[in-house]
Amino acid sequence: MATQTEPKPRTASGVFPITETFMNDRTDNPNWKIHPNAQLNGSLQLTSDDYNQAGAALLDQAFPSSEGVAIDFDYSVEHSGGNSAGDGFSFFLIDGSVTTEPGGYGAGLGYAFVNHDRGSRAGVTKGYVGVGFDTYGNFGGGLTGPGGPGNTANMLCVRGSGDGWNGFNWLTGAAVSGGFSATWDDKAHVQIFIVDGKLTVRLSTKDDPNGTAVVDGFPIQGDGQAPLPETLKLGLAASTGDATQAHRVRRLKVALPTSVPLEMTGPEQAQAGSKVCYKITVHNEGPHDNHDAVVEGQIPAELHHPTLSVKTSGGAHAERGSVTNGVLKQPLDLPVGASAVITVCGTLDRHAQGQITATSQITSPMYTNISDKQHGRVTTRIPDVVIKDVNYQGSGRAQADEYVEITNQGTAAADLSGWTLGADDAGQDFTFPPGTMLQPGQTVRVHTNENHPESGGFSYGSNRAIWNNQGDVARLNDPSGHEWTNFPYGDKRR
Repeated sequence: MATQTEPKPRTASGVFPITETFMNDRTDNPNWKIHPNAQLNGSLQLTSDDYNQAGAALLDQAFPSSEGVAIDFDYSVEHSGGNSAGDGFSFFLIDGSVTTEPGGYGAGLGYAFVNHDRGSRAGVTKGYVGVGFDTYGNFGGGLTGPGGPGNTANMLCVRGSGDGWNGFNWLTGAAVSGGFSATWDDKAHVQIFIVDGKLTVRLSTKDDPNGTAVVDGFPIQGDGQAPLPETLKLGLAASTGDATQAHRVRRLKVALPTSVPLEMTGPEQAQAGSKVCYKITVHNEGPHDNHDAVVEGQIPAELHHPTLSVKTSGGAHAERGSVTNGVLKQPLDLPVGASAVITVCGTLDRHAQGQITATSQITSPMYTNISDKQHGRVTTRIPDVVIKDVNYQGSGRAQADEYVEITNQGTAAADLSGWTLGADDAGQDFTFPPGTMLQPGQTVRVHTNENHPESGGFSYGSNRAIWNNQGDVARLNDPSGHEWTNFPYGDKRR
């Protein structure tokens, strides 16, 4: 029988990462070629929000393609109104053995050719793939190459390899709800990666930090597509015409891809003054080792005296981490197949109210995380649920009208699903059914053997009295058995 061995993890190239913030009025990388109408003014501004603008930037620096590549950048697309928004901007890759001037502006978005009665222009030299963020909608039409859905606004479009007036076939695309309009405050972000010949384009914002894969694992190599070059170069371009927008880019990074999903768990609700723990799990799925991963997070200020522990497996190594002033930082070395579980615990302030939120993310200076689960978030409610009264002296022998009154006197809803209300005597427990929510300020009653919908409709359904008339203690426990609140009465009251 043949022995199977695990594939050898790919090794990092000394070329990566290539980074550029574009947040100054110059670039530290001399290999950038900034073309007309593009300028550095706190970002790479490809066009202003004005008519008939065209701008491009080419990073004339080759990087290897065989091990896969991932590109990230932030963008803003702003339009002042008064006319249509457009045209759009593009990101493109060319063969790393050549250089190029920008391709056709307008419909070509600086990558493909454009063949128009108002002016024609050839596409880039030895282009490999162009991703168009097409507001106006012409990049998918017949002016820029064979195939495509026709003129379609607010569409992410992918055109394939081409050279001058040849190629630039339509590959794939998808409509983007709401288009690409964004300010820097929206934290609009693009991640483009090619792994094993498959293209993924993911868009994210501050409201959707893990993002949405608009193009997901599309096989680039097909009929009419040039082979993947040994090296690649990248470019950015944008254009306006009668339709205008300002197109800006910053925080660009080119690196080897590795998929390291993050999962964060914690309590949905907790009691003020109780111990609260968050667990963050990361695992390197490959294709590359990640030697400088960092799990960062924000721990709520209401969590006092936080402690940090890490458990590793699969060859992972954890350096010394910290939680300081609510900021979690845990460096990790994660070879392919390795995992780490980070646990942060603390004591919730006894005066805490409402809800608290903890967040986490995994980053890396040298590599790019291509997982669709890079961010974690846990929101914990802090209900203030108390037993307000026990009406222990009912009428009749069975005292069916006894009840316990429970109130949420806090500002956060309480999920009472699976909670138990019981007396000190065994066998006298009532369990709240699934889906029982107690809203802020709401009061419910649990009767011994009556049904009152106006106060929740809860009943022990007992044919005998529950609450001892001489004295007892009513206790409300959460599903873990933790006592949330109690109410002593009669001779049990101290």
